[in-house]
Amino acid sequence: MINSDIGKELLRQDEKWGKNRNIDPYGWLVILGEEYGEACKATLEGNKDEYRQELIHVAAVAISALECFDRKEKRRKTARRRAYLPTGSDGDEE
Repeated sequence: MINSDIGKELLRQDEKWGKNRNIDPYGWLVILGEEYGEACKATLEGNKDEYRQELIHVAAVAISALECFDRKEKRRKTARRRAYLPTGSDGDEE
């Protein structure tokens, strides 16, 4: 149930903001902090349902941030490799 709820939230976020959001790490931490703050608020107010929902948001944002980080790292490594290839080479020679 937890993984399913996180998956649904990831899909909701993708529909709202696009699948390949290109946000820098500081931006992701701001979003994550906002969601964490909402979970804290729900706890202080004793709202168990809202607390759970905000934790789902925290998890989904953390996953999205990791996906973004991994995409950027892959592009960075690919670009660095290409910088050392001879002109016209795609690096797939056998």
